[in-house]
Amino acid sequence: VAGTGPWADRAGTGVDATLDDRMRGLLARSAADDGVVLARDAFCARCRGDRSRCDELVFVLDGVGGLARVDRDLLKVYMANVGLAYANAGLTREIIASQREMIRTLSDIVETRSLETASHVTRVGEMAGRLARHLGLDEEACAVIQLAAPMHDVGKVGIPDRILNKPGRLTDDEFAIMKTHALVGHAILCKSGQRIMQAAARIALEHHERWDGTGYPRGAAGEDISV
Repeated sequence: VAGTGPWADRAGTGVDATLDDRMRGLLARSAADDGVVLARDAFCARCRGDRSRCDELVFVLDGVGGLARVDRDLLKVYMANVGLAYANAGLTREIIASQREMIRTLSDIVETRSLETASHVTRVGEMAGRLARHLGLDEEACAVIQLAAPMHDVGKVGIPDRILNKPGRLTDDEFAIMKTHALVGHAILCKSGQRIMQAAARIALEHHERWDGTGYPRGAAGEDISV
């Protein structure tokens, strides 16, 4: 992952191609010695990373002879903290991946029920992300919008099939019911405190508003509609 000194140009290479026999021997010892070995002039430590992938984090210092006991203890504390941070980073990636999978699944359910063309919601997300970048929003905001936009029609789960999939023109009464999907979608999504879900709730509420104020459900106009 990273290296300095004699290992500065070895980032991304395997342990066997990077370390000599002496250092590999110390690493082997560290596996059976609480994960930490301090030799006369070297320090080796390892800790568990992402348990789902059986990752290990290996930390090596060479040429560090004459360390006091307090230095050794500080290195152990440092390594424990690095391991914890590494594990938390893996957990964060897992949570993000789970959120994305949930969003895709929820969007696919709505798409299937409303007989939309294939991958409609995916294209909506992609187009929304590109429009956000065109507007100059920061990359995090663009990513949030791209993830949230596919849920714009989630409120259609509350619309009867006879209206949702009616082949002909809707009556005024039927259209009034259809328009409630914006409010239903907002009600479903707004309960979460997560940024992506909050964005999805706003998109669900406002995706049929129009600049001239002739949209629904609130008839918002101009910059009263969120980006």
